[in-house]
Amino acid sequence: YSWSATGLPAGLSIAAGTGVISGTPTVNGSFSAIVTVTDSATPAVSVSKTFSLAIAAPDLVITTSTLANGTQSVAYSATVAATGGTGSYSWSATGLPAGLTIAAGTGIISGTPTANGTFSVVLTVTDSATSPATNTKTITLTIAPALVISTTTLANGTQNVAYSATVAATGGTGAYTGRPQACQPA
Repeated sequence: YSWSATGLPAGLSIAAGTGVISGTPTVNGSFSAIVTVTDSATPAVSVSKTFSLAIAAPDLVITTSTLANGTQSVAYSATVAATGGTGSYSWSATGLPAGLTIAAGTGIISGTPTANGTFSVVLTVTDSATSPATNTKTITLTIAPALVISTTTLANGTQNVAYSATVAATGGTGAYTGRPQACQPA
């Protein structure tokens, strides 16, 4: 026999010598495939039959596993992502620190956080299928305290006498670096 088919979803094909339909479908949906078999007689005889084939969409999964840390009072932006499902995605989030929001159409978390701490953010994504799929994932987001110079005053000095004073900071992230600024007489 010799086999052929039309209407198979993209990514699938039929082996002419065996009739095996195989491959990896790259689209989802309902398909009407027409399979034709031809014998080797002279003249050849062909018969066709229509089959219904459904290819399910892959599971909708949030692929983002971590969010970058941020700092209070400093602009923040991070994008979350998902795979699977059907069509476009709609995003929502609960537990974001004050000042941050998520864009429903893009999954971009942005804004300027006004609170610091460790937050459990619950992300939700929904696809645009007729019967929408939804997936939820909880991710931790850490917002460091705002960087502040905590020294309130400097001791006075005397001309031509060595002077030393240490200034301090709190908040922010990591080690501090500073730039010296010229002091002007008051």
